[in-house]
Amino acid sequence: MWTSHLAPAALPWLTAATFLVAWRQFPSPFHEYMSLLLELEFLALHSGGFIGLLVVWNPGRRLSRVLRWLGITVFASLYLYAGYTVLGWAGTGSMAAMILATWAGVLWAREATRTRRAIEFGLRWFLATFGFIILAGLTGMSENVDEWHTQPRAPFFGAVYFFMLGLLEASGLYRLIREW
Repeated sequence: MWTSHLAPAALPWLTAATFLVAWRQFPSPFHEYMSLLLELEFLALHSGGFIGLLVVWNPGRRLSRVLRWLGITVFASLYLYAGYTVLGWAGTGSMAAMILATWAGVLWAREATRTRRAIEFGLRWFLATFGFIILAGLTGMSENVDEWHTQPRAPFFGAVYFFMLGLLEASGLYRLIREW
């Protein structure tokens, strides 16, 4: 059962491994960069609204499709610009990578009905967001996200968080909802 769910888990686990390497290299520019990525991940979780549009809304008319992609493009541009303001062009790519690492599983899952995809997306958002909050507290992260790039344990938190996302993908929980 686990093997069929490992593909969507691979990206979060690869991200977790990268954070683990950064944690072991404190202090270094790589450590600070990975800590800044956690601040971008905080934004990626908030991108759930626009990801939800990609998952659930399937307009039939041409004008609706054009408006959908125009809205998504504008919204995505705002998030990518946020990444740019943090780390320049590397931040833009990093923001895209954080969104992909967080939401890739739901974007690849197209075989379910629209209602089931919406339920699956809601569960993913809930577990990712509350996992983020709970693990941030358990690993001793500051309540102020803007300070995370200065904290030595930030990459450890990132490793634990992305490992959790990978475990949720590999568990098959989301697939159960699609097949329900």
